[in-house]
Amino acid sequence: AIQAEQNENALANALMGAGQAAEGSVGGFASLATAMAAGVVGGCGLTSLVEKLNAGLKEMTVGTFEWGENLKNLSIQTGLSTDRIQVLQYAAAVTGVSFDRLGMLVIRVDKTIKDFADGSKEATEAANALGVDPTKWDGAYDGLTKIGERVKELTDEYGRLTPAQEAGLAVFLGGRFGMGALAAIERIKEFEAQARSAGAVLGSDLVKADREASESI
Repeated sequence: AIQAEQNENALANALMGAGQAAEGSVGGFASLATAMAAGVVGGCGLTSLVEKLNAGLKEMTVGTFEWGENLKNLSIQTGLSTDRIQVLQYAAAVTGVSFDRLGMLVIRVDKTIKDFADGSKEATEAANALGVDPTKWDGAYDGLTKIGERVKELTDEYGRLTPAQEAGLAVFLGGRFGMGALAAIERIKEFEAQARSAGAVLGSDLVKADREASESI
């Protein structure tokens, strides 16, 4: 139990540093957020929006070789693939939800999955209330995605969650802390498709090449 807590604390500390890693990318994700805001608020055309997103990506990747190294280190520390880290960064930039918050939610979902596997009554009741099965999730990232999809499905159909469903969601996401991130969580797959289409997710081979370039300087 002590070791598990130490691992969770280490993961939390690594993810809390993700904000600094993103800031070290010479404002690339800030440019992405600005581009998306312009597109959503100002009715920017798709072509123009993609151009702005690509400009933000170029600023992020070309501006510093350290970005690839930071991303790889974060992947090692958290256990998330570099692709998934970039998707969460993109979702955070688009929605204004803190990337640190999304990272902490991944940790919380991971813990609840383990509690469920251990037969926790609270985790079991939470899963039943939401109508989800954590045994079918491929890790915490997939769990976070599935929870978001389920919440959106329920609210689209019934208008809101029942008190029991809200209580169940709080077990997985932590009450107001998690509810405040639903704008990103409910649309992770959608944001992943957008990010890949816009070229805002670099493959692991390119991340590796970027990191190696940094080490050679």
